[in-house]
Amino acid sequence: MLFIVVITVASVEGICSIILFLQEVANNPQLPIAERKHTEYDRELGWINTPGVYVEDMYGSGIDLKINSQGFRNNQDFAHSPPLDKLRVICSGDSFTFGVGVDNDHTWPSLLSSLDKRLQTVNMGQGGYGFGQAYLWYKREGTKLEYDIHIVGLFPPMFDRMKKDEFLGYGKPRLNLRDDHLVVENIPVPKRVYYLPWLVRNGPMIKKLKSVELVGQIREGIAPNRGPKEVLSAKRVCDITSKIFESLRELNLTQNSILILVFLPWRESYNVKTSEPFIKFVRREAKKQGFLLIDLVEEFKQLPPDEVAKIFLPEGDYSYRYAAGHYSVKGNKFIANKLYAHLILLPGIIDKLSHLSPIY
Repeated sequence: MLFIVVITVASVEGICSIILFLQEVANNPQLPIAERKHTEYDRELGWINTPGVYVEDMYGSGIDLKINSQGFRNNQDFAHSPPLDKLRVICSGDSFTFGVGVDNDHTWPSLLSSLDKRLQTVNMGQGGYGFGQAYLWYKREGTKLEYDIHIVGLFPPMFDRMKKDEFLGYGKPRLNLRDDHLVVENIPVPKRVYYLPWLVRNGPMIKKLKSVELVGQIREGIAPNRGPKEVLSAKRVCDITSKIFESLRELNLTQNSILILVFLPWRESYNVKTSEPFIKFVRREAKKQGFLLIDLVEEFKQLPPDEVAKIFLPEGDYSYRYAAGHYSVKGNKFIANKLYAHLILLPGIIDKLSHLSPIY
């Protein structure tokens, strides 16, 4: 009788737990991330744009997305060498460079080329990438092309992503230092979670199930070293970033390309406490290593509040998580216009443009 009572109570408890879990999932549906529509698993990078994919109405009616056969967000493929009347510009970065929320023609790299027909821009932005991933993607695919200018779009969260070997539940490579040399860890990137999007999306709620919690405690008791993997410190990330900058400088020297780092604004740009340490670090490195740095955050801060709101996609009924806060069409135009105004004043770029036909 006692055994039956215990089993009955345990069953009821389990059923109630499952019902509450399903109720929470139903009441708090976790939207998919946009990248699942246009990326595929990559053993070296975690995920990359699916070559040749076209998603109609990706971000709303008439807002389509196209990836060329090389995995770049461009409407056309690129030959190894740029046309004789063009300067080729590689644009590296994360989703702010990729252009979440707008079509191909209204990303800031594309708008940059529309401001000056002598520029041919390659959009190598990838959603969710940390600075380390963006570097590895550029090193693997960007260096296959000849180019004249390399623009790297940065903002502090890209450095925070370098601390871990996963992002939003998805595995990724992590750069580290060994004997003062860059090494890539977590390769090949674990594959199985990439094919379980629903479980990844609802991971935090699944962990609340008592059975999952109990299994976790048992596993921790048997193998306590199987806990969360090491998270790199901010100082370690700075040391790694410094080495990446050195490598970028050398790679661009071999191409006779001008390397330009650009601080891109984000909605929390006013939060100096969290962003200023990395901004100061990058400024020091730029001065130390002698590469160009353009800070668009300061120009963004000069905008009146009513204009700031128009720069970013508002909170709203989007089909994907994390879409809000990315640049609107107006925001991408702001970046392209301000960046172009800086570029045409740089002596190295003036010299390169002087060898091309004048703009009309």
